This record gives sequence, C-alpha cells and structure tokens, in this order.
Amino acid sequence: MTKLALFGFLGAMAIAWLVVSARRPRDGLITLLTFSMFSLDALPWQLIPLKGAALGLQAGAMGLAGLYWLTRRKQNGRLIATPYALALVAFWLVLLVYSVIPAPSMYGLEKSALFLFKVLLPVGAFALLAPFERRDARLMVATLIVAGMLMALNIMAFSNLNLDRAILRDDVGPIALARVLGEGMTVALALAIGFSGSRWLERLLCLAVMPLMGFALMLSGTRGPVVALAVAAVGGFLCVHDGWARKLKALACVALVAGVGVAALQLSPVDLDQYAGFKRLQEHLADIGNNRSDYGRIQREEIALASIQDSQALGIGTGGFSALCNEDGREYPHNCVLEVATEQGVVGLLPLLLIFALALGRLMVVSRRMRDDPYTKALFCIWFYWLCNAMVSSDLPGNAGLWIIGALPWMFTPAPAEAAAQAIPVTN
Repeated sequence: MTKLALFGFLGAMAIAWLVVSARRPRDGLITLLTFSMFSLDALPWQLIPLKGAALGLQAGAMGLAGLYWLTRRKQNGRLIATPYALALVAFWLVLLVYSVIPAPSMYGLEKSALFLFKVLLPVGAFALLAPFERRDARLMVATLIVAGMLMALNIMAFSNLNLDRAILRDDVGPIALARVLGEGMTVALALAIGFSGSRWLERLLCLAVMPLMGFALMLSGTRGPVVALAVAAVGGFLCVHDGWARKLKALACVALVAGVGVAALQLSPVDLDQYAGFKRLQEHLADIGNNRSDYGRIQREEIALASIQDSQALGIGTGGFSALCNEDGREYPHNCVLEVATEQGVVGLLPLLLIFALALGRLMVVSRRMRDDPYTKALFCIWFYWLCNAMVSSDLPGNAGLWIIGALPWMFTPAPAEAAAQAIPVTN
C-alpha cells in the first residue's frame, strides 16, 4: 500500500508537471504523442481493468493530432511526404506484398498491420503537428525523462524483484519495460553532460534522476537496453556533435560518469546480488556469447543466414521465419537487418538501407544547423539507442521507435537560409 501511494503521488506530480508545461493545445498533443508512441508502458496498466486502454490512448493521440490539423487556419501537410516517409511507405508495401507472396502468413499479415498502426500512422501524426523547433524538442525530451522516472517507480513498486527479469503484466516483456528506462537515461545523459546550452538546473535534475532510472534498469535484468545506452552515448555524441574537441570532451564526460557509476556499485552498502535481475544482468554481461539467451540468438541467426542462401536473397515471405523454426507463433532473428534479408530479401533490404541512410544523413545535417540547441541533439541521440536495440531484439513493429525517431529530423524547422530559399518563388 505504501508503494502504491508513493507511486500515485509521484505519478500525479509528474503528470501535473507535464500538463502545466503543455500550455497550448499543440504542446499537449506533442506530449501525448511522444508519451504514447515511445513510453506507453511507463503507466501501470496492470492496475486498469479495462482491456485495450493502452491501444486506445495511442489511437486517441493520433486522432487528436489529425483533428488539430483539420481545425488549423493554415494547414501544412508538406512534411508528411518527406523522402524518409516515402521510403517507409515503400518498405511497408514490400512487407504487405511479401505477407501473401510466396505463401500467406498470419504472422506476416499481423506484422504488416502493426507496422502500419505503430509506425506509419504515428509518423503521419507527428507530421501533422510539424514543423518543430527548439521548445518542441525540449518538451519531447522532458516527456521521455518523466516517462523513464514513472517506469522506474512502476518496476520498483509492482514488479517481483525476486524474479531475474522485471515483469508487470503478461502481454509486455521485460525488454519493452527496460527500453523506456533506457530512453529516459539517454536523453538525461545527453542533457546533463553531452551538449552545452541547457540550463544548470535542468542538468542537475537530469543527474539526480539518472540513478533512479539506472537502478531500475539493472533490476530489469535486461542487457540490450544497457548496451544500447552506451552505444547511444558514444555514437550519438560522435555523430551529432560538431568539432572533434567537443566530441572528445563529451566522450570524456561519458567515461567519467560510467566510472562513477561503477565505483558507486562497488562501494554500495546494499548487497545488490540479492536482486535476481541485477545478478542476471551482471552474469550475462560477463559471459557474452556463452549463455542460454545468446545461444538462442546465435541459433536463430544461423537459421536466417542459411535461409538467405537457400532463397538466393529473394526472401521467403513476411513472417516466414517462424516456419523455419517450426513455430506457429511469432519468431524472428532478433536483428532487423537479418529479419528483412530473410523474409523480404534484397527487395526489402534496398528500402531498409535507404531508410537508415536518410535518417542518419538528415539527423547530422539538422544537428549542424541547430548547433546551439541541446534538446534537439539529445532527442536525436535516441535514434542510435533504437538502432542498437533493433539489432539485438524484437521484430520490425516491435522496434517502432527506430522508424518514428528517424522521421523527426525531417520535421524540424529548417535553417534560415533554407527557409528563405523555399520561400522564394521560381519564375521563368
């Protein structure tokens, strides 16, 4: 009861803060969309006896974004049809065609439908609220940090800490929970030490909440988001920062924070081994490639590589990997590139690689133009976080965050020179 009261109090405070910060309808929609598309599992849905409530929140957020766009005086839909969005649509069409050719698959049809609902429609909803600017990025980043705090409290209050992996309800795995924590830690770390320009109070608050999210992340017993956090810190700072002096300074700060974290774990008066999740995480990080989890992934990768060779890289159909594993349910190689290469072959790989190139290229270009904006840069670091996650776990719809965050750099306000060039009419 005490844990429930604590969670309710802090949760109410966090939600109240978000409501106050969203002073305009558009701000509220940005907060709602960001939360529902990236951090939906942070809420204690296990306490809500209404089935489909989480799905309804996502659908409602997208519907409200569409209604807001329709009621605006100056409707702007040009950011919907960006090169990145068109590449996503082309990729989805490949998924859809391969779900019935060469052999129909229920999982393939489900995967195609989920990609439409969890990726394409959210990208369109964000585009209806675009263009975005610095204050919008700040609101998105704050939402991810608050969601990470709520997720940490959710795990510590309602998860069975005697289990080696955090579970809150049967339909959501521990990886999904840990990913919300990793998102919050990624942007908090970026704001605290990665990029200059944020307020000192914001930096101190980020440093203050990171131990809470980090502790919950260790209790989750999930290794992927922990590795993805490190990749996002290194890869994000290297690609988003301009100038090697700033890159090296940021990496030195990351190393310092990591060192302090390790020292705190070693000197902690609390016996962390009493938590099964922490013990599992420690063991799996120490014996990479030599544990049961990795054996299963390696086996799936070998099956995928053999299938690519047998199909001559033409694909076996969306959802076809399950048949290779003699499973009727959902099976995938836990690597988005291998998943596409196996099921859609070279036909799917081409738009997939184009999606990666368009996302990374635009991300770096916009980061250079907004060099004094720490919030936008912190938000873009999430792309590297999701990219790493997509290479080690879940299927294409399960990694929806990767595809959505890749679309956001195309929706931010262009540089003044670019905006002026777009405003000049072309005459013959």
